[in-house]
Amino acid sequence: MRSRARQVMSRRNAAKALLLALAASVPVGPVCSAQRPASDPVPDQNAELLVFEVQGCAYCRLFRRDIAPAYRRSPRARDVPMRFIDVNQADISKLKLAAPLQVVPTVVLMVGGREIERISGYMGPEPFFHMISSLMRR
Repeated sequence: MRSRARQVMSRRNAAKALLLALAASVPVGPVCSAQRPASDPVPDQNAELLVFEVQGCAYCRLFRRDIAPAYRRSPRARDVPMRFIDVNQADISKLKLAAPLQVVPTVVLMVGGREIERISGYMGPEPFFHMISSLMRR
């Protein structure tokens, strides 16, 4: 029984590693010259989740489809709203990020205008909500 559990965990870890490797291959830079809104309206809150994305990114579309609607329906979204930022349309140098963006989508927890923590890459709804719960407890 233990060996079966280890196999399942090993497969899950391999799948996560593959998804992270694939997400890391998504370029953060000019992709398309088509215009679109740079971001959602800025909420009047102290804490927010910034989701950095690039137009044309398949993982960013998955994030918007699979995770964003569920998060926005959650009770925590009232206290920590989610805002999308296209890195090609916004001047992210004005944000107080702890490190440069290397992967999209990247979700950054901002409190008082400063980065507290981040989740890089797309890994699916269940891992995202586990990680976001962990971040919110800090």
